[in-house]
Amino acid sequence: MKILFLQPLFYNPVLPNFKDRFELLSSGCEGYVISPTGEEFVRKRLRFGRFTYIPMPMRKRRTIKYLEWTVRILWTGMRIRARERLDYIHAYDPIFFGLVAVLLAAITGAKSIVEVNGQYQNPASTPNTFKRFLFRAIAGFVLRKAEVVKFLNRKQAQGWKEVVNGKKTYLFHDFVPTHTFHPERAFDGGYILLMGHPFRIKGVDILIRAFLKISHEFPEMRLKIIGHCPGGERERNHYRNMAEGNKQVEILKPVPYDKAIHMMEGCTFFVLPSRSEAMGRVLIEAMACGKAVIGSRTGGIPELIRDGLNGFLVDPEDVDGLASRMKILLSNRALREEMGKRGLEMVQKRFSSHRYVENFIRMLEDME
Repeated sequence: MKILFLQPLFYNPVLPNFKDRFELLSSGCEGYVISPTGEEFVRKRLRFGRFTYIPMPMRKRRTIKYLEWTVRILWTGMRIRARERLDYIHAYDPIFFGLVAVLLAAITGAKSIVEVNGQYQNPASTPNTFKRFLFRAIAGFVLRKAEVVKFLNRKQAQGWKEVVNGKKTYLFHDFVPTHTFHPERAFDGGYILLMGHPFRIKGVDILIRAFLKISHEFPEMRLKIIGHCPGGERERNHYRNMAEGNKQVEILKPVPYDKAIHMMEGCTFFVLPSRSEAMGRVLIEAMACGKAVIGSRTGGIPELIRDGLNGFLVDPEDVDGLASRMKILLSNRALREEMGKRGLEMVQKRFSSHRYVENFIRMLEDME
C-alpha cells in the first residue's frame, strides 16, 4: 500500500515524535511524507523507513505560504502518480491539508483519508466567530469529499455525525512515540509539570492561580510550565507576572524532544487544565513515564483519564477544584504511584505507538 502523508509544520523531523511514526508504519505500507520544516532540513534527503521525506520551506507571509504549499503539494503528488501507483492521500487536518488532499485525490484517483485532530467548533479553541464559521464550512466540505475520516474522540465524532453519515469513519488516538519513554528511569524531581502551547488554550493561567492557592503548604515543590509563546517574551512575561513573584513558579521556553522526555520522567505529576483539547498527547507521554495526571473534562481528555484511577478530572476553569486535586496528590505519594502504574498499563494496552500502527494498518486494510 502506497500512501502520501500531508503533515503540518515540524521544525525538526528527525525527532522521534515525527520520524518514528513513519518508521513504524513501514511494517505495513510505504510512500512519501510532505511537510513544512525548518530551513536546515529543506535541502536534506531523508528517509524514514520505507517513506521518503519531502520537505517544504517555511514562509513568514501567510498568503504566500499557503499558496506555495498548495502548488508544491499538487505538483509533487502528480509527479509521483505519473511514475507509480498511489493508493492513499492522508491529511493531518480537514482545513488546509484536507482541502489540498481531496483535490489531489480527485486528480490522481487515489483515496483520501482526512484526520480531525482539532476542536474546531469549540469557542475556547477558535474564539473568533467568523473564523469558527469558516473552519466549519471548509471542514464540512472536506469531510464530505473524503473517502475516510478518522477522529480522536467520541464527542468529536458525534459533532460531525451528520456530515460524515454513511462514510467509513475510524476512532483511535494520534501517534505518540511511547516506546521512547522509560518508566524504569522515572524519578521525583520535585516539580509539577505542564508542557504545551498555546498557553491560553492549555489553561496555564488556571494552573498558576490554582498553584498559588497551595504553594505555601509545599514550599519545596516547584511548578514548571514549558512551551512556545506566539507572543514571545512579552507573552511569557505576562504569565510570569501572574505568578506574583512566587519563586516556585517557572515559565520556561520549549525544549527539544529528548529533553522533554527527561522532564516528563522527572516530574512529580503532570497537569493539563485545557480549555479545549482534542486528545492531549502530553498526557499519554506522562502516563508512559508512569506518572499520575490531572486534566480537564473537555474533548478527548476524559477518554485518557479515568477519574480517581490513573488521575483526576476537573471542570474547565475550575481553579479551586484543580488546587484541591493537586493538594491531594502532593500529600499522598502512594496514591501518585498507584495512579502512575494504572496509567502506564492503560497506555500499554490502548495508546502505545505500536497500538497506533496496528489501528492505522487495520484501517487501510479495511478500505481495500
